Amino acid sequence: MNRWEDGIKLPIIGEKVIYLSLFFVFLESISLTLRTGTPAYL
Repeated sequence: MNRWEDGIKLPIIGEKVIYLSLFFVFLESISLTLRTGTPAYL
């Protein structure tokens, strides 16, 4: 059992929700960086 097989078995909707939430956090940090002029990474 390797990790890729386990990943494929995960529900696709749940996987997309995780990726979308990470993506929005990334966008928010970029917009904060652009607004304040200082890096705002988590």
